[in-house]
Amino acid sequence: MDAYGNKTTFEADLLSLMENEPKIAKIEIKRLIKRKKTKFADDPRSVGDFWVREDSEGFVFGCNAHLNVENAPTSKTKH
Repeated sequence: MDAYGNKTTFEADLLSLMENEPKIAKIEIKRLIKRKKTKFADDPRSVGDFWVREDSEGFVFGCNAHLNVENAPTSKTKH
């Protein structure tokens, strides 16, 4: 969501919520944020509703992708 407005509001809020969590949890969240910024910086979508469920093979993550059409690319898309 921060990428929509070129902000860090949601990132700062998340890190603030993680303040009292175990150090390893904070490290993993920061790694995920960095990964998103480096590997998916050109992807204008954000995650909406999400869920995690367990099945016989492990955990399954699912989500809805949201796209701000004002920032959506109109050419040179990879998908």
